[in-house]
Order: sequence, then C-alpha cells, then structure tokens
Amino acid sequence: MHGMMRLTFCIQHCGRFLVLAGVLLWAAACDRPPQTPHDLLAAREAYRIQDYYTAELAYKRYLQKNSEAPERWEAWKRLSDMALVRADNHEAVELLHSMALEFSADREKKKRILERLSAVYESERQWMRAAQTLTELLEIPGLPPEEQGWFVLRLGRAYKNRRENEQALEAFRTCSEPGASSDVMAQCLLSLGLLHLDMDDQMDAEKAFARLEKLSGVSEDYKAMALFSMADYMESKGKLEEALVLFRRVMPLYPNPAAAMIRVESLEKQLEKP
Repeated sequence: MHGMMRLTFCIQHCGRFLVLAGVLLWAAACDRPPQTPHDLLAAREAYRIQDYYTAELAYKRYLQKNSEAPERWEAWKRLSDMALVRADNHEAVELLHSMALEFSADREKKKRILERLSAVYESERQWMRAAQTLTELLEIPGLPPEEQGWFVLRLGRAYKNRRENEQALEAFRTCSEPGASSDVMAQCLLSLGLLHLDMDDQMDAEKAFARLEKLSGVSEDYKAMALFSMADYMESKGKLEEALVLFRRVMPLYPNPAAAMIRVESLEKQLEKP
C-alpha cells in the first residue's frame, strides 16, 4: 500500500519536474544565438585564406540550402567578387543579374549591384548594355546629386562610344550643370567640348571650354587638355598661327610639356617657310 502511494506521488511530482525541466531547456535554446551553418563557416574561412575554389563551392551550397537567410547578400557578393578576381566577367554578369532580381526591393543594394554591373559592361566595351544599366541606375529614387552627376557622365561616355552623339551631348550638358561635384562638372565640360570638336562644331566647343576655364577647385589637367585639344583642332584646320598661340599657352600646364614643345617647334618651322 505504501509502495503504491510513493509510486503515485513520484509520478505526479516527477512529471511536473520533467515538464519544468523541458520548459527551461526550451527557453535556454531560444536564448542561444542560432548556429552559423557549416557551409557559411567553411566559405568564410576559405575566402579568408584566398582558397577561392573551395569558397565558391561552399557559398553556392549555402545559397541552395538557405533561401531566406540574411547572409545571402554576403554569399552573392563574394561570389561576384571572386568571379571578377579571376576575370570571369560572363559569370560575374550572371551573378549580378541574379542579385538584382533578389534584392530589387532594397534601394541601396540595388544601387551597388547596378554600379558594379555597369562597370563590368564598360570594361567589356558593351556600351549598349552599359547605357541600359546606367539608365536603370539613374531611375533609383533619392540618388545624391554627386552620384547622379557621375552616372550621367558615364552614360554620356557610353553613348559617345556608340556614336549616339545627340544622346551623349544631352548627357554631358546635364552633368555639366551645378549640382554635381566640381570634378564631375569639369569632366563633363571637357567631354562636351571634345565631342563638339569631333562633330566639327568649333563654336560650341569653345563655349564648353570657356566654362571649364572659369571653373574653380578642379585639376588644371582638365583645362590643359581642353587647350591642347583646341590647338590640335586648329592645326588640323590649317589655322597654324592660332594653333601656335594655343600650344605656347598650354606648354607650362600640359602634363607632358615635351609633347607640346614638339608641336610648337613644328609649327614655328612651318610658319617660317616663305
């Protein structure tokens, strides 16, 4: 009889203890930070020691197994980094396109992805795709004026390389207006003037270069290049005296004074001839 009572008491109270212990263990497990997946740890270590082959395999396994983890950004970014390190631009483009789809709702991440993608296209001289990507980049709301100016400058260069001169002129005019940084404005004015010279439009080239000349706080190299380009243009048009004046002006400013000196000496000899 006593044995039966002890057994009943033990069952009642031990059951409570077991439930309480289970609750405590569950609570402790909830408080413990989640363990980092093995594939991610292996990928990070391999990346750290520059074992990129192992790192790529581990990051790809991680992406396959973890469809919603926050570390997916790290995995995607490092995979694209490694593709670029080994100069596999084709794979880098595919990875960046996948990233753009996955992170399309994240404005900052989307901007970083499109920046890199456009740079890859530029390095591959795929100017149409570069222009398309830069256009998409410029459609992201809230871009700072400095970044907008830089992206528009690159867009203008892409158009110029495609010989789409009117679109290039529009882009260079846009980024040459106040709002962008002084350096970007200088590059835009220089690009604008050079394109006008390519189009045999001396008057508009001179206007762009005059604005560049008045711009303060920028490298003198931009102004020297504008002056040298105008002198070269004048010489090509047979206006030797005007060209000589400009080459003499640019000599103390040009990054390669010897090149300017050679042009000066050549023009002086030509003008000395009866």
